[in-house]
Amino acid sequence: PGAAGGSAAAESSSVDAEEALAAFGSTDRRAALGAALPALRGKVCGDAPLPGVAEQTDAILCALSVLRVVTASPARVMALGAADAEEASTRAASAALPAEAFVSAKLAGKLVRQLSDTLSLCSGSLPAWCVALARTCPFLFPFETRQQLFYCTTFGLARALHRMHGQAENGGGGRDPRVGRLQRQKVRVSRERVLESAVKVFDMAPARKMVLEVEFFNEVGTGTGPTLEFYTLLSRELAARALGAWRDADARKRSAEETGAKEPVAAPHGLFPAPMRADAGDADADAAPASPGGLKRLDLFRLLGRVVGKALQDSRLLDVGLSPAFYRAAVGGAALALPDVAVVDPELGRTLARLDAAAKRVAALRESGAPEAEWRGVTVDGAAVDDLCLAFTLPGDDAFELRPGGADVAVDAANLGEYVAAVVDATVGGGVARQLEAFRGGLRDVCQPAALGVFSASELERVLCGEGQAWTPELLSECVTFDHGYGVASPPIRALMEVLCAYTQEEQRAFLRFVTGAPRLPPGGLAALRPRLTVVCKQPSGAAGG
Repeated sequence: PGAAGGSAAAESSSVDAEEALAAFGSTDRRAALGAALPALRGKVCGDAPLPGVAEQTDAILCALSVLRVVTASPARVMALGAADAEEASTRAASAALPAEAFVSAKLAGKLVRQLSDTLSLCSGSLPAWCVALARTCPFLFPFETRQQLFYCTTFGLARALHRMHGQAENGGGGRDPRVGRLQRQKVRVSRERVLESAVKVFDMAPARKMVLEVEFFNEVGTGTGPTLEFYTLLSRELAARALGAWRDADARKRSAEETGAKEPVAAPHGLFPAPMRADAGDADADAAPASPGGLKRLDLFRLLGRVVGKALQDSRLLDVGLSPAFYRAAVGGAALALPDVAVVDPELGRTLARLDAAAKRVAALRESGAPEAEWRGVTVDGAAVDDLCLAFTLPGDDAFELRPGGADVAVDAANLGEYVAAVVDATVGGGVARQLEAFRGGLRDVCQPAALGVFSASELERVLCGEGQAWTPELLSECVTFDHGYGVASPPIRALMEVLCAYTQEEQRAFLRFVTGAPRLPPGGLAALRPRLTVVCKQPSGAAGG
């Protein structure tokens, strides 16, 4: 009953958010201003202000939230009411402000003190403003503080205490090692059938609550290493071209037989769902295409949501590069519009921007009463719209019709605006809505998507997939433990550090995967690696004194 109630509350909150977002107007306005919605919902929907926050303070927070949105993407906001895009872009350059300008050191310090109060966490008496303010105005707090809040309030008391205990140990503090002990669920999977094994593992309710530990069949390894390798292998299979679930930058659309069933899709700008027809029934949408293991498209996104939630819950790293637009839409619930197409597919975004500018010129001329010959004479890069030979089909996929019989409907000056809107909707709107909802449904099995609202898209990528780091001898000497006869000045150690510092990015990824199971470091880099990277001197078995 509790889980059902939580799901119903989440669904109700999602509906309320969509209704509040509609108050911003057009899709472009919702996409540009939607980040301010958490702070403005009280004003838009008539809801009560944040708990424990005075009315005057609430008004200040609303103003700050709007200012943050405007200064974070000024060009996008100013373009909403500008006739000249270039002029808006020029004016926007002077309006940008760095994220650090909005951080409040006093509020951050107060939140850290609250989170350090173990008694407050154990008794469930953490002040309501801590979570509410961090989700409404996350820009007021530094990333590290919001990350600590997320792990202290999202996955239950036992995990919060376990994390606090780990931080205390790393800081040299003494704690009872029994505090925060977590139950573990061990599973065995097939290395050759990772995706199919993952479906069974994440269908198990205990696996979504306990700490998941993975072993591979017929292999002796156990613990963190094989578990991280499982997530790395699963990340690769979730991004396979054979699934047909993601936008593919490879224009040749090679088949699985040509590239191999596990060949990753070409997504230089991050993984984003391939569109599905809005008029297709749920059965049709779910039926094709299917993975080699029988996993349907919506099932894939539901599984991905569970995997993302579980990786966050257990502090595991994934190697799946999702598009920032995917994070904003799937987790933050943000509306996506024409500017977001350029994030997903820059070439398509530039083309649509030129077509949209022409459509707006046509609309302005028609509204002013200009002769038909004049508005039909509007060109795109010097070519008449009729000469572009466009039809109402998705660019790059003539079989995907944007309207019934779209392949037989030519695009001209009169319907150019409709064509641009239809392509945008298919690419980042209704064409991907069910995939995003399936992802949210899977994520909701582990944690509420709203909890991730404390992170931006780039920060969520950092938490989920780790980060890269430039290695220097000084950094390695501080973050790597040398023991059993080795020290920082030992010749073999100095040679090792010289080799490691000379690694390319790909060589660094390969080395990290070999020693940890994951190709990237957690947030914080080498210093945050647990257990620490350790190099010991091992004498040959026949050596004297060995």
